[in-house]
Amino acid sequence: MQYRKFGKTGETVSALGFGCMRLPILNEKSENIDVKRAEEMLNYAYEHGVTYFDTAYVYHRPMHQGISKGFSENVLGNCFQGAKREKIFYATKLPTFVIQSPDEFEKTLHESLTSLKTDRIDFYLAHSLTKQTWDRMIQMGMLEFLQKAKESGKVRHLGFSFHDELPVFKEIVDSFDWEFAQIQYNYLDIRVQAGTEGLHYAASKNLGMVIMEPLRGGKLAVTPTEEVRNIWKKSQYDRSMAQRGLLFVWDDPAVSVVLSGMSTLDQVKENVRSADSAIAGTLSDFERSLYAEARKAYWNRTVVPCTGCEYCLPCPAGVNIPSNLNIVNELAMFGDVTLSKGNYEFQPPSERSENCVQCGVCLTKCPQHIQIPDHLQKLTEQMK
Repeated sequence: MQYRKFGKTGETVSALGFGCMRLPILNEKSENIDVKRAEEMLNYAYEHGVTYFDTAYVYHRPMHQGISKGFSENVLGNCFQGAKREKIFYATKLPTFVIQSPDEFEKTLHESLTSLKTDRIDFYLAHSLTKQTWDRMIQMGMLEFLQKAKESGKVRHLGFSFHDELPVFKEIVDSFDWEFAQIQYNYLDIRVQAGTEGLHYAASKNLGMVIMEPLRGGKLAVTPTEEVRNIWKKSQYDRSMAQRGLLFVWDDPAVSVVLSGMSTLDQVKENVRSADSAIAGTLSDFERSLYAEARKAYWNRTVVPCTGCEYCLPCPAGVNIPSNLNIVNELAMFGDVTLSKGNYEFQPPSERSENCVQCGVCLTKCPQHIQIPDHLQKLTEQMK
């Protein structure tokens, strides 16, 4: 296992972090974690040098219920107690998209501490910030709450995770004395959301950088198209798709820790082995050129020229049009219906393409002149 400095926090963390959003489940119910298998995976990671364990208040938690032993935070809290707890870092998150009033800040923090069975959270994040949630949290006094939580000792280091565009990312970075940030990043998404520029911008300010979705939700780990397979055949290294995805992110010295949302013990073992080579700057120029070729091949397969401008919103029927069109493109890029269904069902039911009533209002607003209703109808049929 390789270890890296974590920005201005002064901590040293494992290059591989265990993302606890996709723990193994029973009966296809997210809240019903297979605790025995999950603990086997967590303990294997711990025994092989993983020190960074990332969870969130909402992971594996049905939001209409209270604390249950099946939730992600609880599984971690039960697995790592006593001496083990002192050798690892917990990262968990304040659910900004769920919080409705300022008094819920302290309540959710208390529940996370209780679930994790600990007196402090090492890395506490404002979860999934966008321009909308950021502005709302500012109005509610989130930053003041976070600062007080740190001063009280309940939280050691403050950060945020992010899902929006680069200018918003820079605004958030510059608006508070953050110590770390978490962004989506992989060899396809170098210009998506914060992207490479955002990664280096935050790192230049000495923020520790956590990478999520290094395999794009598992899509970069599946068997690729023939065109992409032929690109990787040019490499002198016989690596799995998962290894290639992780090594690309680890190659950047701005990256502190890379999260993998592992669901099986085999995935843990493979990623732990890969982390032995998690040294920045080791890829050759030729290897980097292959990533660029593969990136171009994937993006050339997209079928919808959606830029995510959101001019099509609001949809009269409540459909999140950009989100659904993104799934249309991912299905074309990777050809994996199962993974696409997972992303489709991750959306709130009210925002899925199946709610489209073919009214055509979006057609009058789309600057790309995309035939949105046709794509939504086809996606609905494919997701059945």
